[in-house]
Amino acid sequence: MIAKEQGADKAIGASETLIFKIDVPANRYDLLCVEGLTRGLLVFQQKIAVPRYVAVTPSSGQLQRLTIKPSTSRVRPFAVAAILRNTTFTKGRYQSFIDLQDKLHQNICRKRTLVAIGTHDLDTLQGPFTYDALPPKDIKFQALNQPKEHTATELMDIYSTDMQLKHYLHIIQDKPVYPVIYDSKGVVLSMPPIINGHHSRIREDTRNVLIECTATDLNKANIVLDTVVCMFSEYCAEKFVIEKVEVTYPDGRKTLCPELVYRTEKVSVDDINKKIGISESAENIASLLTKMCLKSEVVDGGANITVEVPPTRHDVIHACDIMEDVAIAFGYNNIRQTIPNTNCIAAQFGINKLTDLLRIDIAAAGFTEALTFALCASEDVADKMRKKIEDIKAVHIANPKTAEFQIARTSLLPGILKTIASNRKMPLPLKLFEISDVVLRDTEKDVGARNQRNFCAVYYSKTSGFEVIKGLLDRTMQLLEAPPGEYDHGYCLRPTDGQLDTKLSEIGEQQAALIAQRLQYDKFSHIFCSDLRRASRTCEVIKEQNKVSNRELTRDPRLRERAYGIFEGKSKTYYLTTLKKAKKLSTEYTPPGGESLQQLRARAVDFFRDLCTQLRQLIGSQHDGNTCDNPMDVNPTRRHNAASFSSSNGSPSGNFVFGESCCDASLMGAQQGLVPTEPCCTIVPEVTHTNSGSTSSSGCSSMTADGNPDAPDTLNLPGCPAPCKDSPVDGNVRCVTDLGSPLSEPSPSLESVSSFEDDYGRGGIGEPVFDANIRTTIVAPKTADHGCPNVSLSPIFEHRLPSISSVSSGRNSSFDDGEIPLLLAEVLVVSHGGFLKELFCHFVDDLGCKIPGGRGYALQVSPNTGLSKFTVSISSGEEPPRLTCLSIHDKDHLMYIDMQPVGKSVQPQNV
Repeated sequence: MIAKEQGADKAIGASETLIFKIDVPANRYDLLCVEGLTRGLLVFQQKIAVPRYVAVTPSSGQLQRLTIKPSTSRVRPFAVAAILRNTTFTKGRYQSFIDLQDKLHQNICRKRTLVAIGTHDLDTLQGPFTYDALPPKDIKFQALNQPKEHTATELMDIYSTDMQLKHYLHIIQDKPVYPVIYDSKGVVLSMPPIINGHHSRIREDTRNVLIECTATDLNKANIVLDTVVCMFSEYCAEKFVIEKVEVTYPDGRKTLCPELVYRTEKVSVDDINKKIGISESAENIASLLTKMCLKSEVVDGGANITVEVPPTRHDVIHACDIMEDVAIAFGYNNIRQTIPNTNCIAAQFGINKLTDLLRIDIAAAGFTEALTFALCASEDVADKMRKKIEDIKAVHIANPKTAEFQIARTSLLPGILKTIASNRKMPLPLKLFEISDVVLRDTEKDVGARNQRNFCAVYYSKTSGFEVIKGLLDRTMQLLEAPPGEYDHGYCLRPTDGQLDTKLSEIGEQQAALIAQRLQYDKFSHIFCSDLRRASRTCEVIKEQNKVSNRELTRDPRLRERAYGIFEGKSKTYYLTTLKKAKKLSTEYTPPGGESLQQLRARAVDFFRDLCTQLRQLIGSQHDGNTCDNPMDVNPTRRHNAASFSSSNGSPSGNFVFGESCCDASLMGAQQGLVPTEPCCTIVPEVTHTNSGSTSSSGCSSMTADGNPDAPDTLNLPGCPAPCKDSPVDGNVRCVTDLGSPLSEPSPSLESVSSFEDDYGRGGIGEPVFDANIRTTIVAPKTADHGCPNVSLSPIFEHRLPSISSVSSGRNSSFDDGEIPLLLAEVLVVSHGGFLKELFCHFVDDLGCKIPGGRGYALQVSPNTGLSKFTVSISSGEEPPRLTCLSIHDKDHLMYIDMQPVGKSVQPQNV
């Protein structure tokens, strides 16, 4: 053997003794010791009969008992036990007994995690026995081969440096209680799965052996116990006889161990011959099975065979296992080789052959093949690749053992990058590639997933080496006969989206909370946001804190920020320097892989037109007499076709609202200009309207919230908070509508609002009456009940305005002259600074909207969560919408955030 394995020189002087090398299958636990292997060979040679193992009660009738306490359910809930009486050990037998336990611990016991075996000298103990779980400090005993007693905590420290036992400490180390077995006198037998007690240790002169197995898997525990007692019951005075032990579980259930179950299987002779490819008689097959320790008999006139499976053969679980034993006993080399009737000549799969050919050529190009794990962490294919995990069709592992193996990989790139990270000390350049399968979810497949063969190559050096990768790509495509061209006819380099999808920062969360507080009483009929995470999160915070809206948000990719291509993540200085070197203006420069300002403008215009189209469709539905879900819960008839539009640059975020009146004014219970946590009460002016459209009256309206002219002249506001009661002025109550930033000048009176309505009705798209710094105080007599003004409940954006001819060309003839249905909508849109600037430019350049401060002010960078508000008049016809800017880049809510200064500290530093 030495000459064969190590060479003739090494064999000089070696022993001539013949040594047999036997490979034992992992599921043949009965062959893991010399006793079982010898017995199996003797039975196979028909020198001895198949032994029969018997479990008996002691002649005295007094069973040893093992009681399991309920506390063990927290660590190892199961235990079984048996006794070998009057055994005779020698040095060889004793060593074999210990070796079998070690082999079982490494095999079926899975390194003691499933089962732990303990063997004890029964003569040194006094039953009954108790299996309990106690706090480590309460367990104290002399462990095996230790000179003195230690607590369990001390033993864990001692064994942390033990080369053999330190590998098992983790099983119970973090548990609040440790398992322990002790006898009626409190003598500790063992602390499974770590160590046995020194008091009951096994010696060569031991006569009566107690074997206990604690486990987390009861079936595995029974298999282990059966194997140990069957193998070494041969050394008992009465061979193959084992004494039972009564085990009592916490629920009162009692069982006798070991079970030593014999079961019978019936197999067909024809099936055996057909599956193996032999033609043996039933008697010969039965004889072959008996030689394999499976006692068999021929039944049914030779058609079938009954097989008795002993407790040592737990590996036999199906008829195919019996057929395998027949083939082993018959001899694989004795089975005649035949060509199958079907044409099943093996050949390599086409995809595998192509892969092998590509590997050879890529290696010839100087690249080294890497083989990475098929499983990876979810962050490897998501966060680290700047993607959302919910957007990836990954197959997730239900119970991953480590954070490194949570999902099946959907890309080869993370594995290659990890390989490079682990080899950074290697000489540069590193040229790595891999051609392997990735796994993708696929609902059309019966298993819900499919494999896809991918190719990935990476060049890592001090220079970019684009020409290296491009050359490899061209060579690969040449080998695949894919010519350069368009997507449908060949291959080309496609620019990636490139828009960074980063999480909302901590400051961004604070800003989102402030804008959410400001908009908490705005009743939104539509909510749109960019699908990038920072904008989505800002919108979610606004939606969560809103007290009057319950609309689902729509994530629209058209609302994304500008794609800067290769400049994504780079500093703004770097971007501007590149523009200067290219001698290009920012308005005419398209970043490689990114989009131009014209493309960004097109996205913004497309979104806005779609939004207007949706409103026109709702208008048409109302004109046709169809019912529709009015998102504002108001009666749409006898009102204008109008909407209110607000825009905000989120963190980055933005918001838009649709309605043809003035803005959705936030009403305050004080005049100091501070934003309250809640409004005092919902108080707004309303202007009456006549069919002629020529007159309007100031003061409180006689129209109620539902538009019924026959209702009482005034309505009292119920539930007005206490602050209103505390702010009377000259017998009146003053409430403030916030139309923008506070002014130092006195607030205008209610008549100012009336004149605004009149000017607004006649003025078309002239200079806006409001700019970003107007606050209106509404004065009205207080009521006896609540101290709040007697004014209409109608929100300011529900007004019927006197002049409608300029926006009513699409009115339906079914309405009376001058009565146009008003569609009310308030739309929140959360987007990014670049997108909003282009949208505002569209409003100014294409729709004639006047912005306070002029067009240049619209192009300024809005602070994160900066709020801009517009009203938009939309007719049911094809006329373009009319817009009036109420406020732009408003950041009043940010004055309360704890940072100085707000505007500068939160500006993004990268493109």
